[in-house]
Formats: sequence, structure tokens, C-alpha cells
Amino acid sequence: MKEFIPDIHHYCDQWCDKCRLKGQCMFWKEGKNTEQPKNMQTAEYWVNLENKMDQSVSVIKRWMQNQGIDLQAIEAESTEESDFTFQLSGDILEIRRLAGNYALLSKNWLDISMEEKDQNDQVREAKKTIAQFAFFIDAKANRALKGLKSLDAIAEDVQHDANGSAKVAIEAIKQSIKAWEFLYDTFPNQSTHLEEPLMELAKLKELLQSTFPNAAQFKRPGFD
Repeated sequence: MKEFIPDIHHYCDQWCDKCRLKGQCMFWKEGKNTEQPKNMQTAEYWVNLENKMDQSVSVIKRWMQNQGIDLQAIEAESTEESDFTFQLSGDILEIRRLAGNYALLSKNWLDISMEEKDQNDQVREAKKTIAQFAFFIDAKANRALKGLKSLDAIAEDVQHDANGSAKVAIEAIKQSIKAWEFLYDTFPNQSTHLEEPLMELAKLKELLQSTFPNAAQFKRPGFD
């Protein structure tokens, strides 16, 4: 039996069905026997996801206790860090705006487009990709931004969580851009509606890359 890869679930694309390493992911193993609702727009989906995360946290806490790690000391340090405030620059605010706006643009477009019946496999796959990463990009971009309170640490430590979160957000953006570009070429009559999310993603990718210049060098556990 292969061992679990520590922190692998923090830097993956959370598309478990396609992951070659899910067998080494504690997060996946803890939730694999739980039937998950397919519709992300239902309360049941988020309740199941929350329960799945709680189960994983419990497993991690038991492992830390067995390893003699002082969890209370870590939580105290985390509380101190959460009180830290820093000046929000224009770029940071723009990243937040773009990520949030893109998520809503995608959701609105998908809600309408899913009503269309004439879809081939490639179109369905493109829409799945967009749906998979619409809110994922927003979440990972904001996680990366939280690390900006430690600018020196980010610059000195390529393996800083902020760099890793930015990297997975950028990778998700790249996949999403390919999906949107395919739809743009496939449905020229909808080009007006498809241009906006493409432009939002292009701007967001550029800002993330400039804000986190070391993100590309981050080594994702198990993947890089």
C-alpha cells in the first residue's frame, strides 16, 4: 500500500475523478465512501463537503497527537497571525475583484447554457472544466493573497503556501482559458458573451503571476 502524500490536497485541482494520485490522498480516502450530490448549487452538496472536511481534520489531528505535535501551540500562533492586517494594494483588490467577478460570470453563463440540448462530448467537457474551476480559482487566489502579509517569507521560501496556492490558481486559469477558447471557436454566434470571461481570466492570470513571481517554481507534493 502506498503511503499518503502530505498536503497533496492543498495543491491539487480537486478534480478527484481525474486524479492519478487520489489513492495517496487522505482527503479523498476519508470521503470516498460518502455519496456526494452532483449539484454544487444545492445545500446538500455543501453540507456533505463540510462533513467530509471535518472528517479529514479529525484524522489529521489524531495523526498530529500521535506524532507529539503541540496542536494548541499551533492554533495560538495561527490566531496571532489572523489578527495581522496589511495595506491592500490596488493589485490585491483587483485580484479579488476579478476572481469573484469571474466566478459569477461563469455561473450565470453555465446556468443558461446547460439548458441547451445539442451538445457533443467536447462541448460538455469544456463546460465541466469551467464549472470545476469557476469558484476554485476564486478560493485559491484569495488563499494566496492571505500570504502577502509575509512578503519576505514568500520571496525567500519558494515552497511558501502562498506560492503554491497561486500556482494552482494559475494552472486552473490556464485550463479554463482553453475551455473558453474552444467554446469561442465552436460558437462564433456567442462570441460577445464568451469574450468577457476570457478577458477577465487573462487579466487575473497576469496579476497573479506578477504578484507571485515564484509561484511557477513551487513544487506541488506528488505532482511536480
